[in-house]
Amino acid sequence: MHWNKWLSFSLTFFTYSPNQTHMKLRFYFSAIVLCLLSFASIAGNGTLFSYGPDGKNEFKQAEDRILVRFVDGLSFNEKANILASEKAIKPLSKEDVLPAPEVTIAKVSGLSAEELNALMSRLNTNPQVVYANPFLIYKDGTYQGLQDRVIVRLKSDKDITMMNGIAKDLRMNILERNEFDPLVYVLQTTKQSSGTVLELANRMHESNAFEYAEPDFLLLLKRFNTNDGLLGYQWSLNNTGSSIQYNGTPGADMRVFNAWASTTGSSTIKVAIVDEGVDLNHPDLQANLLGGYDATGQGSGGGPSGDDAHGTACAGIVAAAGNNNLGVAGVAYNAKIIPVRIAYSSGQSWVTSNTWIGNALNWSWQTAGADVLSNSWGGGSSSSTINNAINGAVNNGRGGLGAPVLFAAGNDNGANSYPATQTNVISVIAMSMCYERKNPASCDGENFWGSNYGPGADVAAPGVKIATTDISGSAGYSTGDYTGTFNGTSSATPNSAGVMALILSANPNLTATQARFALESTCRKVGSYTYNSNVSGQPNGTWSNDLGYGLVDAYAAVLSVSPQVADDAGISAIASPSGTICATSATPSVTLNNFGSNTLSSVTINYQVDAGAVNTYNWSGSLASAS
Repeated sequence: MHWNKWLSFSLTFFTYSPNQTHMKLRFYFSAIVLCLLSFASIAGNGTLFSYGPDGKNEFKQAEDRILVRFVDGLSFNEKANILASEKAIKPLSKEDVLPAPEVTIAKVSGLSAEELNALMSRLNTNPQVVYANPFLIYKDGTYQGLQDRVIVRLKSDKDITMMNGIAKDLRMNILERNEFDPLVYVLQTTKQSSGTVLELANRMHESNAFEYAEPDFLLLLKRFNTNDGLLGYQWSLNNTGSSIQYNGTPGADMRVFNAWASTTGSSTIKVAIVDEGVDLNHPDLQANLLGGYDATGQGSGGGPSGDDAHGTACAGIVAAAGNNNLGVAGVAYNAKIIPVRIAYSSGQSWVTSNTWIGNALNWSWQTAGADVLSNSWGGGSSSSTINNAINGAVNNGRGGLGAPVLFAAGNDNGANSYPATQTNVISVIAMSMCYERKNPASCDGENFWGSNYGPGADVAAPGVKIATTDISGSAGYSTGDYTGTFNGTSSATPNSAGVMALILSANPNLTATQARFALESTCRKVGSYTYNSNVSGQPNGTWSNDLGYGLVDAYAAVLSVSPQVADDAGISAIASPSGTICATSATPSVTLNNFGSNTLSSVTINYQVDAGAVNTYNWSGSLASAS
């Protein structure tokens, strides 16, 4: 291996030298290595890069901020005073001192890249500073801070000795072994290390000694939502086109009411909400909450902090309790929720890291046994740490059947974003209440955002002004327990994840591939879009650039996987009367569905009023299978 040749050369070179000569030559050789490392992190066009699973991820160095870690025990004022010694650094704000990891984002103005590097060099000579490193900017605008950590994965457990030798030679510490993947280790740089963290990560990758080596970036992701007490507000479940549903197109919904005739979700199906935490005390969620996990190390058990309401809103869409005379109902309101925290808010950013994300995804399928993983977030460069965790869930979750993983496509009105670009995840597009891809000109009137779409995006689901749970009390999006306007592919993704939970509730023996086929092949081809056959990478039916396979159809998807009886029939919806009826008589209007394989000519319908006597209505006619 290239790395071993480099090491053996240094050892052989010094074996036959006197001690004094050895020391001098060793110093000289290290200097050569450092030059190679510096060169290895700069692409031919002068941009910085790191290696990811898709090759080189190229970056620009940010000139408006740096990442600083101080020694433990310093107060806010002491940190502020150290930074104030540099005139180009703006006064420190408390929101820029992060609780986890314990680092500080220092805002800078008026410096070139060279001047910024000189500033970081000066800070790095301060004994109170552990490191001062740059932020890199990925092509999607994501800020990725360089910590002092490199994630490596060994090719074999026999390579531990080799890793120890490399760490010693580069003056790096072996910080920890990953609890979910025993071949993954984190190596930590020091001020004595033979290069920067980016240089060392790239050099270790180029050595071919490891399966991968990548910086453990601190990610400042964009928040994916653009920011009911009544079921009638939830147009995503049943769109009537009413004014409280923003005058949308009747029927532009996921046909969830119809699907509820077959299943409202099973308590054995668990959906992981991988997000910024879920309100563990919300009255409309508690009945369906399971034990959670805080990957950020802040010990919340899957709960949020402050006004971080994003995960609570996502959880309510999937599985807020139903038939409890309270608030909203989730798409799969009898399924269970696993709250998983990967991030927290700081200003307009979401703070997370590759390690946190990978650990959270692995914990979800390995420890918590999640059947579905819902992810309303994304952005930044590709990561082997994240991809391997996704692969583990899709391939090995649910006892080997595989756990479907869903990701939000993003809200930039542009190209599908990572990790939704991964072929083994289900990428979700947001749709308006009028059969349109959400875009700045769609019927909802929100001209400030649009859903991402295009190659790799798979299905569309309601993602505008969705009624759902908010953090209970005064925190969150509103002063109450609910919000009526949760937006973005953030809401479209849990809508689709809820339908996936219904699919697995109807047939828990499906593999992840079969469940994905059920979701994608039954989508409705809505809107004035062209749906083409034989699209590369889209094997589950006709596909369009704007809505993927089309609008998720809970009823058709559940029906496609449900065991059928030849003469099976049922009421899938009650159109009227609804609400409180103050009348001496009423004429019910219902939808009768034939779930069986035979054409039905007569059906006996039993009904009650206010739990009174059972009445009978005999229907006759001709109702074809699946009609």
